[in-house]
Amino acid sequence: RDWNAERLRYPIIACKDGHVRICLLAKRQWHGMFEWMGRPVQFADPSFDRLRVRFSSPELMSEIGRFCAGQTRAELEVAGQRHGVPTAAVLTLAETLGTEQVESRGYFHEVDLSPGMSAPVPAGVIEIDGHRANPLNASE
Repeated sequence: RDWNAERLRYPIIACKDGHVRICLLAKRQWHGMFEWMGRPVQFADPSFDRLRVRFSSPELMSEIGRFCAGQTRAELEVAGQRHGVPTAAVLTLAETLGTEQVESRGYFHEVDLSPGMSAPVPAGVIEIDGHRANPLNASE
């Protein structure tokens, strides 16, 4: 697998309060990003409509990084949607564990590691008869 190509397909960009992941695979997504960034002259050449040109331009990714640096994840998500650029916050582990989806689905269980110390552990990915299959509930 070409991990560099994977990294370019969905780049993770630093921003004011963490990171976002964007998608500029389609020509229309690139046009949205171009408009969002204020139509920078250095990227106005129609050759940037080609994926290979966008992926091989270190200047483009640097400029996108500068563009995102002063904005929050939430601001970037909203503006990305408005411009047709798929943009999603990259959550920290703590944020992920606290999301409504993870909590409501019961993806993790708190396990006591020692007196006074616990940690979330995966609760399995398969549900059988409404119960997650994992070693913690094997006797159920």
